[in-house]
Amino acid sequence: MLLMRTLAVVMPHFRAIYSAHQITDQQWRVLRVLWQGGSCRLNALAERTLIAAPALVGVVDRLDKRGLVVRRGVPNNRRVVDISVTEAACRCITRFSHRSATFINRLWRGCQRINGTTYASRST
Repeated sequence: MLLMRTLAVVMPHFRAIYSAHQITDQQWRVLRVLWQGGSCRLNALAERTLIAAPALVGVVDRLDKRGLVVRRGVPNNRRVVDISVTEAACRCITRFSHRSATFINRLWRGCQRINGTTYASRST
């Protein structure tokens, strides 16, 4: 229940950032996974993003139409396609990452005030 409440508080802030870049939550998950992990095939992408493969096809189609991902055929197997981010996607991710990092830092400082701790003083 705590996780659900936390998501209800946090996600609107991230959705505002997504909206500013005209992308959805699912599109962001796809872009982030591809940006961090490099190109991959649809089934692996579905696993990593937790998006069902049939739904993921539509997400990738929309990103492809916007020039944010590219599909490349795999030599020796015409049925397999690698999906990767484009330079335009990298620029979008960089702008998005800055805004999300700012929000995460604000959120972290708020948690520290509630707990009466600072990151430096936390023991691991």
